[in-house]
Amino acid sequence: ITKGELSSITKPAISIISDNAFQVKVKIAEVDIAKMKIGNTATVTLDAYKDQEFTAVLTSIDPSATIEGGVPRYGATLSFLNKDERIRSGMTANVKVVTRKIENALTVKASFIQIKTGGGIVKVVNATNTEDRIVKVGVRGSDGLIEILEGITESDKLLEIVKEVK
Repeated sequence: ITKGELSSITKPAISIISDNAFQVKVKIAEVDIAKMKIGNTATVTLDAYKDQEFTAVLTSIDPSATIEGGVPRYGATLSFLNKDERIRSGMTANVKVVTRKIENALTVKASFIQIKTGGGIVKVVNATNTEDRIVKVGVRGSDGLIEILEGITESDKLLEIVKEVK
């Protein structure tokens, strides 16, 4: 707006943006909300910087859900831990929230285990053949790994299970 010009609600005169640390607003499905806790850390990737990971922390979760496409979703806010000049308002973010971390777990790729009710079956390679072995499974990671609680050891050699395509 120039001096003497009339202002209008349809034409902004100024815009203000905070210089505080940026946040990411996300919507979490009802099936996942029970796993979320304030203080959970998260890995954030921005479409503009696909190969760069940024660290954030879950700072708030809305107390009530909004229904989107018939599915309840809870709004949540994550705050970046470090200020970074590359992060800009309006960028598209992809978020992975760490809800549980297990150290020194025995894990296998999902393609090596046939999931059954209450556990799974793996093919263990012996000196002369293979044998099916029942395993008890634990946490499933977003990286395609499944924790094995019992049934095999770290020294067992496994055969990948090939699924038939019909």
